[in-house]
Amino acid sequence: ELYDLNRHMSIGAGLGIGRSFTQEMWQFPLFATLHYKPWSSRPHTYLYSELGWTFTNAENTSGKGVDGLMFNLGIGKSFSLGSKKRLDLKIGYHMQQLKYKWHFNSFDFSYIDSEKIITIDEQNDKTRHTLHHLQLSAGLVF
Repeated sequence: ELYDLNRHMSIGAGLGIGRSFTQEMWQFPLFATLHYKPWSSRPHTYLYSELGWTFTNAENTSGKGVDGLMFNLGIGKSFSLGSKKRLDLKIGYHMQQLKYKWHFNSFDFSYIDSEKIITIDEQNDKTRHTLHHLQLSAGLVF
């Protein structure tokens, strides 16, 4: 649901679901949105921005989820489907950051008096990957 601030601007919140085939994971963004309607045409054409956090079903090797910041900017059109329901079609820029934390062990083999001693060195490696792409989306608003 969007709440009108005035006749040109609306704010709201949303929850989405998406599939990334290149990363082979489902994505669940939770975001705040701002719509700006500079034209009074019907169906409504609007500019939008969305800012939020994306959770995924992927896990890194430490068992923690892969998630990160998301940002969208683009243009959309709303088509009425009856009382307080509509279909939104959007095209725009999508930026998605994904944070990974990999945990691994490295083994150092050394020998003292012909006895093998193994020492384990634990290491953590944090990686942030940012994706930039064109997004086409359709959504039902009710």
